[in-house]
Amino acid sequence: MEHGSFTDQTTWLKISRVEALRSRLQHLRERLQNQIQSLPLGNEGWLNTERELNAAEAAMSELGDWRLG
Repeated sequence: MEHGSFTDQTTWLKISRVEALRSRLQHLRERLQNQIQSLPLGNEGWLNTERELNAAEAAMSELGDWRLG
């Protein structure tokens, strides 16, 4: 396989997306934890974070949750 081939670029792109999604998942988990811990009664803002976190986890699941090392 030639360096810089379409397959190499496609694999690199998928790995980059998976890494970005993992980073986003970690950020969302931390944000949700902080939001829940600092909630005043009646504040529902954490629901949006939870929804986004669920969507990101579903996307990771669809990608097969690549194990990179």
